Amino acid sequence: MSAFRQVWALLRKSGRAIFLFEAVYKMAAAALFLPLFNLLFGGLMRLTGIRYLTAENLAAFVFHPLSLLLWLVLVAAVSLYTLVDIGVVVWLLRQETCSIPAALRQVFTALRRGKKLSNLWMLLHLPLLALGMHLGVGAALMATVRIPLPISAYLAAHPLLPIGAGIALLAGSYWGVRWIYAVVIHVLEGLPFLDACRRSSRLSRGRRGELFLRLLGTQCALIVFYALLALAGILVIRLISASLARSFLTSHVLTFLTAALLVISMLSIPLNYALIYAFYRQTHQALPETWSMPEVSDKRKRLRKLFGLLALALSLAGCLLILYRFQRGHYNLSIEHLRVTEITGHRGASKNYPENTMAAFAGAWEDGADWIELDVQQSRDGVIFCMHDSSFQRTAGLRKNAWELTWEEISQLDAGSFLGPEHAGEPIPTLAEAVDFARWHHIRLNIELKPTGRERDFEQAVVDIIREYGFEDDCVITSQKYAALERVKAIAPEIETVYVMPVAIGNIEWLTAADHFSVSYHFISRGMVSRIHQAGKQIYAWTVNRRDIMERMIDLGVDNIITDNIALARQCVSADAASELVTTLLDEIAE
Repeated sequence: MSAFRQVWALLRKSGRAIFLFEAVYKMAAAALFLPLFNLLFGGLMRLTGIRYLTAENLAAFVFHPLSLLLWLVLVAAVSLYTLVDIGVVVWLLRQETCSIPAALRQVFTALRRGKKLSNLWMLLHLPLLALGMHLGVGAALMATVRIPLPISAYLAAHPLLPIGAGIALLAGSYWGVRWIYAVVIHVLEGLPFLDACRRSSRLSRGRRGELFLRLLGTQCALIVFYALLALAGILVIRLISASLARSFLTSHVLTFLTAALLVISMLSIPLNYALIYAFYRQTHQALPETWSMPEVSDKRKRLRKLFGLLALALSLAGCLLILYRFQRGHYNLSIEHLRVTEITGHRGASKNYPENTMAAFAGAWEDGADWIELDVQQSRDGVIFCMHDSSFQRTAGLRKNAWELTWEEISQLDAGSFLGPEHAGEPIPTLAEAVDFARWHHIRLNIELKPTGRERDFEQAVVDIIREYGFEDDCVITSQKYAALERVKAIAPEIETVYVMPVAIGNIEWLTAADHFSVSYHFISRGMVSRIHQAGKQIYAWTVNRRDIMERMIDLGVDNIITDNIALARQCVSADAASELVTTLLDEIAE
């Protein structure tokens, strides 16, 4: 029987349990990895005193003792993750009547055996094995996302380097085939890992070339499957979004491609290890004895099935939530050239809705903004509400100022008719309403203080609202008045502040009460961006509404674009994140 026929026979018998396990395992891992890594990496940057990672401080960060400890923990975590993944798949292939809980028990038995010092070799072997088993996923990823500019420029200047790296990778993979059975032997036969490697080397002798080519063919098949899946998905998205903006198509295609990468990662280990196990059976004269599965009552079988479906549903929900939050920029690390430029809706979606209203905030969320920028004033009786001008004249048609009216009077005003009769009756919202909306919709707020000098405990009142809703980590407080930021820092040092600057000249990064800077795009240069990042701070560009300026700001590496045209900004950012292949394909489909 050919190896591929054996693979089909193995997967036909155990495939249902294997792919259920892979779906739950991979989606649960995806749902947990990003938040945990973001937490650990952010904590590490704080402990090492680095707020923004740049070329200048990269070496000091990477080789810091705490960083080295984190890398070791990550290697150990990847090793454990890979061993459980492969081990469960192998046991399910080995014994078709094996259940997922029983396979997990057998793998954890192997883990207890793995405490011997000789098994520490797995810490190096398993991450490299995981890399080799997911070469197809990696190739698909490289074809989907844009390589950071410094790396692509370096590769363009040294064209032989990627060719040499590819040859070295293939040579290393071929050399590593001799140990391809090691995990199978360690899990099934209980041998210490070094002994399993030696046995694998003996068993693979004479068939390494064939096994290498078949595994390479599997990786190529995964790439082809990803390409077909991606093409079909793009065409479907284009059909259902034919009447919508190009920004919708671009951003949703990238989301779909991310999900497609997760799907092929679920296929990688089962396909590769079904092939490896088929070869192992052919070369191994005496297979390990199967064990007798204990009888399981029908009630327990139903409970297991229900638990499996529940685990699948929870993993899918968690994965979708993380994907959504990732798309909203919640896991954006402060690393130069890798950080994705975020988008802030200026006064909400003020291009299509009355500014600083709940309609504008909801529109910004629907358009895919990562942040909402809003302005706050204080009423005569101390209520904090959303409005840009201190006078109601422009937006509500009343010649009164914020400090002259009570909130009850302000709440009766019409803040929508100035934009058009279709928006008549739109009320002015309070800051508390805006924060509550943002909290439930997982969107962050850029809260700009507009002090006039007539307020009472203005900064304290704003901070109190933020703390009441537990929103400290999901907002920034901004102002053109530096003294207002100093007061905020004195009251709430945990809330990040942004200094809004119409003109930026000199060493602005040393203004200590400002965690970040919001600068008119006219004054932003590459040198300014670099200096601010080296000082551990971020730079926001405002107010950017033209495509060419957006593209220039993204190229300069600004962290946040504040715009009235959220859809255009989303299109520019998504296009910058996608590879040239994806961008070209989108252009062809859009035409």
